[in-house]
Amino acid sequence: MTLITLKNNQLVVKISTLGAELQSVVDQSNQERIWQAQADVWPRHAPVLFPIVGRLRDNHYRLNKQVYELEQHGFARDCEFEVVNQQDNYVTLKLQADRETQTVYPFLFTLEITFILHDNDLQVNYSIQNHGQELMPFAIGGHPGFVFDYQQPQAQLIIENPQQVQRLQFTDNNLIDQTQLQAVSTREIALNSESFDHDAWVYQSHGMNSYSIGTPDHYQIKMTTNSPYFGVWSAYPKKGKFICLEPWWGLADTEDSDGQIFHKFGINQLQPQQLFNASWQVTFN
Repeated sequence: MTLITLKNNQLVVKISTLGAELQSVVDQSNQERIWQAQADVWPRHAPVLFPIVGRLRDNHYRLNKQVYELEQHGFARDCEFEVVNQQDNYVTLKLQADRETQTVYPFLFTLEITFILHDNDLQVNYSIQNHGQELMPFAIGGHPGFVFDYQQPQAQLIIENPQQVQRLQFTDNNLIDQTQLQAVSTREIALNSESFDHDAWVYQSHGMNSYSIGTPDHYQIKMTTNSPYFGVWSAYPKKGKFICLEPWWGLADTEDSDGQIFHKFGINQLQPQQLFNASWQVTFN
């Protein structure tokens, strides 16, 4: 594991090669903006979710009459990535399929993640390629935790274009109930100590959107993405002063999932040699 540093005159960013995990963003005021993985609350900073997002029903899926075990959010977050390109303000990290990944995900893939620092923005690009000869199912997502006291008075989530999103509901088994879609009627949504008592807030989104956390007179973090799904989460019942803003290209299983990976709600598919690209950008204010 190596810690990579990117910096400019506004931010100093640190990324670990283990999991290609964003571990630190320090601003001009010398304030840490990334959750520092307090072990008794949530022991991660910003895991990469691949090749699934969320939980599989019974933690397994079926493919070609075989059953594969795969834990929540997949394996990329615990894999060592290779540095393939690095400058002062950007780095590209790569993960390739190997014998170990193929025991739980029998596909030949390359996942590249690029971090680009510009002023007070950090852009994260995902690039996935199918090197096999068969159709490849996958999901990808980010799970960065940002320092923010969401229990303070007037704390809120701001959705720039609420007319473009609908809220999905979790079941008691932390699976998705896609039959219960709720319209979002306001840009500002209040946050409080019980906001995440039923797990993450999950949104289905159509087109580019921005999600900010802050108070009415000051947003602290703004994430912009065109991801089709978006999660907002913090630990519960043990709480910390952080919120995860999570752009997802994929979802947890639905309650009625039949376990077949290609039938999975929200799954993506790549043809042989095809490339998939996605990105998100976060602004630190």
